[in-house]
Amino acid sequence: MLHLRKDLSQIVLLVRHGAAVPRGERPERPLSATGRVRAGRMAAWLASHRVTVDRIEHSDRARARQTAEIFASALHLPATALRERRGLGPDDGPEALAREIAETRENLVIVGHLPYLGRLASCLLVGDADRLRVHLPDASVLALGRLGDDFHLVTLLGPEELGP
Repeated sequence: MLHLRKDLSQIVLLVRHGAAVPRGERPERPLSATGRVRAGRMAAWLASHRVTVDRIEHSDRARARQTAEIFASALHLPATALRERRGLGPDDGPEALAREIAETRENLVIVGHLPYLGRLASCLLVGDADRLRVHLPDASVLALGRLGDDFHLVTLLGPEELGP
């Protein structure tokens, strides 16, 4: 479960997009019906636990944008808080975003893909994108919290942990 400690000065939620339709079915790979439901359940759970964020950034791919929109709606964020960002593709380098996150105190949601999100988590946690191997299932949330200048793992929560 996600218990946000009072002493955290920042929370960063890394969200893997929900399950997409097969590539052969639709090349742009939007969310599948199951992907929408699972992302919606995760977003609703965060909202029910009063998780608040300042901004959601997502990749330019349909499945990430749709997942970000689901989270923004559930968290009651204005349209201006939802931003598409280049450089969040599966094989992009996470170092620039890790530096930006380290320079802000905003609570953020980053919606993207593997292996990018795992490499971003490794950058934030240990300063090296290739040091840790982090896997996020579809529609899951990896919560990182800042204590002082350092990020710590708060939890990894997938839709299957939320129950039926």
